[in-house]
Amino acid sequence: MDSLLYVNDGAFLTELREEAKATAQKIYTHFAHFGLQMNMGSPNKKSKMEAVYFPPSMKEAREQNELPPDLKLNNGDNNIHFSSSFKYLGSYITSDLSDELEIEVRIKKATAQMGMLKDFFMCRDVG
Repeated sequence: MDSLLYVNDGAFLTELREEAKATAQKIYTHFAHFGLQMNMGSPNKKSKMEAVYFPPSMKEAREQNELPPDLKLNNGDNNIHFSSSFKYLGSYITSDLSDELEIEVRIKKATAQMGMLKDFFMCRDVG
């Protein structure tokens, strides 16, 4: 029954880091009011929830070497880590908003599917 107490696939956009932190805290508090939980991390555990920082330009995004520090919530008991990409509704979104990762993933999936059909294509009885 606990598995019914989760909301999946949400996205919230903010302009400032402090707005992101305040929004996440408000959502956490609001969900808790209804008995819902957020999959946040702790100092010892990576969060399932992710945040992505989108720099103002693609050039800055590609030059970005380090991810921002985690968002600390609930007086530091929970955190939301930053990632350079995430999967949302089946598509990969990166901090530089390029489609390179999405194309790479789709090519790998297509290659795997073709590899699984290798025996079919090599069969002499099919033709």
